[in-house]
Amino acid sequence: MFYEECILERMNLEKPQSLKSTTFWKEEIEKAGIQESLSFFNDVITEKKAPHPRSGYHLALQDIPLDNKKCDIYHTDQDEGGLKISDRTFHRIFIHIKE
Repeated sequence: MFYEECILERMNLEKPQSLKSTTFWKEEIEKAGIQESLSFFNDVITEKKAPHPRSGYHLALQDIPLDNKKCDIYHTDQDEGGLKISDRTFHRIFIHIKE
């Protein structure tokens, strides 16, 4: 968090209330009991819109309650059927916050 705070300070910006860490989202995924349904990841992007269809993200889970909001989870290394894509090693998920 220190790094993010330094950047925000240099840019004369206040810390947004919605800024949440990868650790936070991993804990939310564990609370929802869906961690076994996702391939390994160590990076999380969140948006209030779905990723672009050609972004390389694949819909992994739909309508999952995370942080008291309905979310879809997309993965770079997992196809829509839940299978690991063998030549992909980005280890990133995209959480589309729908509410």
